Amino acid sequence: LTLLTEHVDSMSAAADDVQARLHAAASASAYLREHAVGLQRQRTTTASQSTLLSLFLARFTLTEAEAEAVTSRAVPIGTELFAALDRLAQIRSDCAVLLVGREEGEQGGMRAGMDIMDASAAQLDAAQTKMARWLLFEFRQPFREGAEVGGTMREAVRRLEARPDLLRPALQILAATRASNLSAAFHAALTQGGGAPSFLPRPIEVHAHDPQRYVGDMLAWVHQAVASEREFLVGLFGREAEVEPGERGGRRMGEKRRGIESVDWTKGRGEEERRVREVLDRVMEGCGRPLKLRIEQTVNSQEGCITTFHLASLVHFYRVTMDHTVGSKASLSRILAECVQTSYEAFLRTLDRLAAGLERISEPPSASLDAPPPLLGACSTLKELLAVHQSSLSEQDLFPGSEASAATSSSGGPNLANVLGRIVDPLLALCRRMAEAHAGAWEASLFLTNCLSHLKAVLSPYAFAEQTVRDVEKDIAEQILHMTESQYVHLLGESGLASILDAIENRPPGIALAQQAGATPDALAKQLAKLEAFLGSPQLIAPARLALLSAPSLRAVVHAGSLRRLARAYARIEEEIRLPTSAYPAGVMKRSAAEIRLLLGIEEEREDVPEETSIAEAVAEAEPPAGER
Repeated sequence: LTLLTEHVDSMSAAADDVQARLHAAASASAYLREHAVGLQRQRTTTASQSTLLSLFLARFTLTEAEAEAVTSRAVPIGTELFAALDRLAQIRSDCAVLLVGREEGEQGGMRAGMDIMDASAAQLDAAQTKMARWLLFEFRQPFREGAEVGGTMREAVRRLEARPDLLRPALQILAATRASNLSAAFHAALTQGGGAPSFLPRPIEVHAHDPQRYVGDMLAWVHQAVASEREFLVGLFGREAEVEPGERGGRRMGEKRRGIESVDWTKGRGEEERRVREVLDRVMEGCGRPLKLRIEQTVNSQEGCITTFHLASLVHFYRVTMDHTVGSKASLSRILAECVQTSYEAFLRTLDRLAAGLERISEPPSASLDAPPPLLGACSTLKELLAVHQSSLSEQDLFPGSEASAATSSSGGPNLANVLGRIVDPLLALCRRMAEAHAGAWEASLFLTNCLSHLKAVLSPYAFAEQTVRDVEKDIAEQILHMTESQYVHLLGESGLASILDAIENRPPGIALAQQAGATPDALAKQLAKLEAFLGSPQLIAPARLALLSAPSLRAVVHAGSLRRLARAYARIEEEIRLPTSAYPAGVMKRSAAEIRLLLGIEEEREDVPEETSIAEAVAEAEPPAGER
């Protein structure tokens, strides 16, 4: 037991010693343990910061591959560069969060955000400069006809739209290159035609002997070139499928395309449409000048007004088409407007030569008093001109304001009143000059009426010549009134009423009519017998004096008017004879005025309508001669 106690004491002493040593060691290592714990916490914090920094750099910087795609010339323009640009755009968008401190007055990540924005701006500028240089190189290369725009080029142009300072020089190079190529192609189409082995189509200048086909082929080639170039540019800018919200799609069939001056610039596509039109305008300058030179040479070399008018109409049609395609302010539209002006000036010169030729004609009319050959030829020319004008109205009036205006139209060509005046006025002067060359006034009126009727027959089918038709109808009505008076005087003599009417009009006051020379009962009976014979003669149905009047309706107007006046003269004679102061025996007048009117086939007259108005209405409704319908 004693031994066991000693061992326990010894173990207790050893434990106390160990405890003392442990306490001393703990006291000695307390600093080290505290330092180790601090280092452990620092390690954890550093690892977290490293992770955050890696995530930050991954979000706000480019990878090595992306940076190489932006800066290296070895990496071609393509999806890698476009992906890097998208990444830069995302970085700059996300970087806006770091710049919030600028507005809130806090530092935050504003400094880092500004550094990132500066770095990304430099990288973005480098990428855009790289694309601009690539576009400059590509746009200098010759283009194959009909080749489609590649997706890479279209995407590069789209991404450079935010940098007009870089895109504009590239587009200028594109326009200059394509203008040069188009000019060469136009010259080849004029002189060489298609390539081997077929060499079709044939050169346009092969048809230079046919002015209409020659000019038409050139304009059609240019029109097709405009369509091809516009299709290329629309494909280049990639806008063919874009439609504004709430707006219908592309241009419908037959719908006019708006010109550049009518584009709505308040909408998103206005600037893009302007760019297409501007480039297209510069491209088409390549063939505009040679086209103008050849059109003007062709037009000025023509002598006939028909061909010149056809050419003017053709050029005007394409001018209107180009106005609707590239805009009225485009260089090609202005060139065509100048060609239209030149064409119409040449056309008017041919009309002046035609008028000068008509002024030199001074021959008398033929025995038949029909329209003379010079008038027939000029009217044939006029008819063809009016037909060409009528056919062009489906697209647009060649002479805007032709129905009312007498001034030169803004489209560059003269209005219809000016054209008709240059033809119709010399024709009227020719007719009057030839009519004056005839000795008889009656024959002169017949001839002039025949000429005017033929001219009216040419003009009346066309509504746009309504004012000229009315002027011609006034001249016809004047001649009809003159012939009606002359025929009435002739019928008075044929019927025997002239001497009786003269006695009535020349009777001295206070003397009975029966005592007046030429109106005695015996003379009256003789003249009334002559009237009865006249009423049974064929002159009442087909007067020989009117046989040379070509229009049957006008013959009827003159004949009816003269018979109507004759009936009025008989009514006056009857009234005077039946007066008690006339001293005639009862029953001397065997027929009443109503019976005479019935025998003459005259209807009741409208007292409220003057004779001049009735004649004017009859002339307006008169049908043309049978050979001119």
